[in-house]
Amino acid sequence: MEVEIEGATYRIGKIPARDQFHLARKLAPMIGSMIGEKGEHALVPFFKAIGEMTEADADFLLFGLLKVVTKKLDNGLGWAPLTNGTFVMYGDLGLDTITQIAWESFNHNFASFLAGLRGAGNPGETRMSAASNG
Repeated sequence: MEVEIEGATYRIGKIPARDQFHLARKLAPMIGSMIGEKGEHALVPFFKAIGEMTEADADFLLFGLLKVVTKKLDNGLGWAPLTNGTFVMYGDLGLDTITQIAWESFNHNFASFLAGLRGAGNPGETRMSAASNG
């Protein structure tokens, strides 16, 4: 998936399932709050959960979401990783841009998981529990 943010193009890849699982573990406190929310309304529980995280957990989440992002380079030079795993490689990117990119990565990688939880049928019943009942 490609997105354009502030005039630059970013390619967001898929996070491996095992890494998604560990990111979801860190996000578990807010995933339940996001299930009924759409669009910008989902940002409130997202940022609340981040605010309550330790610095190490927040870094794990941020860099876990950004590790699959590449930035399109000028002059047809191709694509380059956005991070090296612990630092953002472009000093000109501000908090607003980085959080937008992380949010896009979150949506790209977790939308189907969250939709599966929402679409289970009965309120409070997940797809997994619905499958085990029938």
